[in-house]
Amino acid sequence: MSLFARLNGMLFGVILMCFLSNLITNIQESQNYLEEQLDSHSQDAATSLGLSLSNIIGLEDIAMIETTVNSIFDSGYYHSIKLYKIDGTPLVIREYPTQVEGIPNWFIALFPLNPPTNQTEINDGWRIVATMKIQSNPGLAYYQLWQMASNTFISSGIIFVLALITGWFLLRIILRPLNAMEEKANAIADKDFSPITMLPKARELRVVVEAFNRMAAALKRNFDEVSIYAEKMRQQAFMDILTGFGNKRSFMSKLALELESKKSGNSGVVGLFQLQGLQALNEKHGYQEADRHLKALSMKLKQSFSEHPQSSFFRLQGAEFAVIMPNTDIGILEQIQPLLNQALKQADTDVAGAFVRYQEGQQCGEVLAQLDNQISHSLQNGCQVSVASDERQATQRTDWHGVIDNILVNQRIHLVFQPITDKNKQVLYYETLTRFVDEQAKPLNTGDIFSAANRINQTMALDKAIFLQVLNTLKQSSQVTLSINLAGSSLADEAFQAFIFSELKQEEKLAKRLIIEVSETSANHFLVALKALVAGLKQSGAALSIDRFGTSFTSFSYIQSLKPDYLKIDGSYIRQLEQHKDNQFFLKTLVQIAHGIDTKVIAEHIETQAELDTAQELLVDGFQGYLVAKPGPLAN
Repeated sequence: MSLFARLNGMLFGVILMCFLSNLITNIQESQNYLEEQLDSHSQDAATSLGLSLSNIIGLEDIAMIETTVNSIFDSGYYHSIKLYKIDGTPLVIREYPTQVEGIPNWFIALFPLNPPTNQTEINDGWRIVATMKIQSNPGLAYYQLWQMASNTFISSGIIFVLALITGWFLLRIILRPLNAMEEKANAIADKDFSPITMLPKARELRVVVEAFNRMAAALKRNFDEVSIYAEKMRQQAFMDILTGFGNKRSFMSKLALELESKKSGNSGVVGLFQLQGLQALNEKHGYQEADRHLKALSMKLKQSFSEHPQSSFFRLQGAEFAVIMPNTDIGILEQIQPLLNQALKQADTDVAGAFVRYQEGQQCGEVLAQLDNQISHSLQNGCQVSVASDERQATQRTDWHGVIDNILVNQRIHLVFQPITDKNKQVLYYETLTRFVDEQAKPLNTGDIFSAANRINQTMALDKAIFLQVLNTLKQSSQVTLSINLAGSSLADEAFQAFIFSELKQEEKLAKRLIIEVSETSANHFLVALKALVAGLKQSGAALSIDRFGTSFTSFSYIQSLKPDYLKIDGSYIRQLEQHKDNQFFLKTLVQIAHGIDTKVIAEHIETQAELDTAQELLVDGFQGYLVAKPGPLAN
């Protein structure tokens, strides 16, 4: 129970006690007053009636005596009048039952009125000849007591309610800084170190708030220092400082991962660019001018691929640059090639460019040899971008619109699932992997399908179909949690977000077993739009996962803004993890930062026992790869 609730309870109890004590005290005082009035009333009547009877008691005229007694008794204000001779013989007995109408019995039982019986002696001269006893009727007194109690209850009740409301508002105002401190404590746990701006007037609370702010500032410095140091070490190990691209080591690791991926015919495009005459430029104008050309070329390359945020850029050595475009076919270069040729011609020196298509299962040496061959073609053609022909692609898929429409209309989408397990081999969740088949039920290349869908603006339609199929799987399998990797361009679209939230609202129980995955490159590219998505997912109960984390050399700060539930480390950091101290340091630091914001870290592409053991030593939370389990149906 919160402090505010406890104080409210105490305030309610105190005011209630005051209310009840005031009510009961007033009733009891009125009760005593009415009993005194009844006593005085009966005593006055006894005295008056005794004097009247003294004049006629010696005549022994019973009729006259009764008439005199009745004249008093018939007023209705007396419960009983009893006249006895001195020897105890009754002369006149009159009794009237106490009648109380409209007053609850419980009230009479709680506050009884006991009017005393007053007695007087009647004399005949100097001789006492009779005694008389009179008791007042409490009926009217009960009515007056009830009316007084009702009025007191109403007036005290109004004061009671007003006091409660006033006390509630005062407590809200006084304890508002405590609410801010509670929110700040939760924010600090999520690595949000912004200060509390509202300082309370109460000295004790102000001191606590100021201490909170100092603590938050110190924690922010520590967190920033760790993040900056980790980023710096990662950049030194994997990034070219001049251009901000990945270095040769990063390129070779990324390409090897793409070729060894084992994700249903993983494929893409790799490009190589060579700036000609760099050595001569360096000798003639100095290294600063040469660096300016290299930075200018890197910016032109990035601008040319701005519509493809999944692309990764690298500077290999000297004047060589490379780009890797996962899930991309040669056909998409038809859109890029003219713009790229135009951009490269604007460079101050010639730039040769070449693209080849890679396929899962190829060797790195084979792909690099094809690139070298295509670079030679580019040089021979006046540094025009050279693209290796892909006869299989050209002859097998001539109508991508028809292929994808057929997939959507006939639901030719098959789902398989690969588990992510913890160190105890307990399944955390299953990643959903998509497979496509044609009319003859023959498998299609997944990378080709997604690449073509992107080229003909069908990515969102494809993502919707996959999303609905995953929800249907969750309905059929009530014990599992599934993740689904969706395109960043789809997730950033307001209409697609509305579609997701609408479906999750209808299936609230399913939302808690759903994880939405988005790649790091997409998360950075669509960061502003994805913040709205994250807010909606948190509200519905669904989780967010950042896939292929580490492929972009960006600050860790965006993790704080998105606060994902999971971070999946790009497999290029996991490949031969036990042999690379830099990768181990990066992963260890990332685990510390992620755990600080209650985010779990997943290592994917675990293929060897050594990789698994090293990842476990670095306190990674989950593990995925062929060593852990192969993709398959949920039944397996």
